[in-house]
Amino acid sequence: MPTRTDRETPRYDATVQRSVKNVYDRHPVLIPQLFVDTTPRWYQQWWGIALGVVAFLIVVGVAFAVQEFGLAGTAQRAGEAGVGLMRGFARVVG
Repeated sequence: MPTRTDRETPRYDATVQRSVKNVYDRHPVLIPQLFVDTTPRWYQQWWGIALGVVAFLIVVGVAFAVQEFGLAGTAQRAGEAGVGLMRGFARVVG
């Protein structure tokens, strides 16, 4: 008849009493970091506000252009502006 003993030896010494100085068989204490300074959200930083203002101005400009020139006229003017920017860039680089 087989014996009922464990085949694996325990990872700790059962004769050692638990104490603060006993570093064996202790579980780490997980303390949440409640008071850590977190970075503010993107809309609370200056660059986030500036990016939002620029995006708003672009949307307002496109809406105004579509109202004034229509969709085809706005696309044509945007294409001409893009061509002008590329030609200016080519002059600067070349």
